[in-house]
Amino acid sequence: MSSSASTNHPTCADELRASLVGGWKLESYVYVALPPSTTGPFHPMTKKVQGILLYTPDGYMSAQMQIPGQPKFEVGKASEAQWAECARRYFGYSGPYHIREENGTVTLRHEFRISYRPDLSGDVQIRSWRFEEGGNVLILGSEEPTMVRGELRTPQLRWRKLENNAKQDESRASA
Repeated sequence: MSSSASTNHPTCADELRASLVGGWKLESYVYVALPPSTTGPFHPMTKKVQGILLYTPDGYMSAQMQIPGQPKFEVGKASEAQWAECARRYFGYSGPYHIREENGTVTLRHEFRISYRPDLSGDVQIRSWRFEEGGNVLILGSEEPTMVRGELRTPQLRWRKLENNAKQDESRASA
């Protein structure tokens, strides 16, 4: 679903797909409590979370997020505790995305074809969406609230459009 408050509001499936395609850098990931709660936002992966979201023109997506700061280690010598810490600091999934237009509403779905969490593999989730700052910021959420820390909350992930890396590569090659 989309919000009419956006500054770049795709009104059909093709417009939404064109607006999504490319790379996005995560700016924030919070769970917001539903009214009448006055509890502040909860940052499930800390305020320092980093992430990249990719949408391809042919209908695939990949979302990767991590909590930075884990000390480096040598793979062949890593302890189980070090590997467990890697898992605690990471979340990612990939698969097809689907855009449907029904009764004037454009719906975005993410299909979890591959997921860090096995319980999500095969799941399809509807994403609420809106664009801000002329289409340079994408706000994603979920249709259904989730019980987090004893309250119903909705996730809000704020993504900023990345520059076209292919154009950067072309300019570097000519230098």
